[in-house]
Amino acid sequence: MLFTLRLSCSGKAVHRVYATASQEAFLEGHVEAFTVLGGVPSVHVRYDNLKPAVKQVLFGRSRLESARWASFKSWYQFSAFYCAPGEDGAHEKGGVEHEGGRFRRKHLVPLPAVDSQAELNERLAAIDFSKNPNITPEVVADLKSPTWVREGRPLVLIGGSGTGKSHLLISIGTAIAETGLSVRYTTTSALVNELAEADASRRLSSVIARYSKIDLLCLDEFGYFNLDRKGAKLLFQIFTEREERKATAVATNSPFTEWDKTFGDARLCAAIADRIAFRCTLIQTGTESYRYQATQESLFPDPN
Repeated sequence: MLFTLRLSCSGKAVHRVYATASQEAFLEGHVEAFTVLGGVPSVHVRYDNLKPAVKQVLFGRSRLESARWASFKSWYQFSAFYCAPGEDGAHEKGGVEHEGGRFRRKHLVPLPAVDSQAELNERLAAIDFSKNPNITPEVVADLKSPTWVREGRPLVLIGGSGTGKSHLLISIGTAIAETGLSVRYTTTSALVNELAEADASRRLSSVIARYSKIDLLCLDEFGYFNLDRKGAKLLFQIFTEREERKATAVATNSPFTEWDKTFGDARLCAAIADRIAFRCTLIQTGTESYRYQATQESLFPDPN
């Protein structure tokens, strides 16, 4: 059985092969996918009326679920959206079925010669990384180790839109949290807004003190929006408080040379860049969008 879980927004997919279509394989596939993706979908996951999950199709989208599947969803805190049966639901499940078929034709026909199911899944896991050759399993494995976080070293992910920066940032943050360290994920604009509101209500010192205690601060969409001088100064205080004591990871689509456009003030920009760049790990995720690649492959599938 080929298990496929695909994110509908980014097109990122995880594939694993199992000997049978059992409920155990179905649940194990989810656990593996959540691990690779770095988290659990925040809204719901769309399903066909699979036997490992559904005991009986009721009226509309209501389903009588198996007890084990209901407990699994409750543990991981996500909900299931079930496709309508028959032709009415054909368009609702086309995305993942197409992805599974494409992957099977491209990588499993003919079936690779391997000594075990584990070896085959290792190969499939490597294929997931091949979508972006700039990100290697070895680099990700190093970043999921808490050593760099305990040393207070920064991490900078630079790349174009759709190249996997946010997925990588969340995945690393989740792995670090699982080691017992404190992690906070937020967008840069949300952080600046929180600081501005705290400043207006005379709570700025307490908010900065709270952020200074977090072991790993993950800042997404860094440089996406231009900041006024006040916003830049507030953000600068966060970096100053955390410098060389606590780790900060940022994901940005702008190289260091363009950060002056974000901050507007050359001196503030230089000071912030200096604090982020010192002892940092820099990963460039490239410019080729994974979403664009997935769309191209969907529109123009490989005949082989």
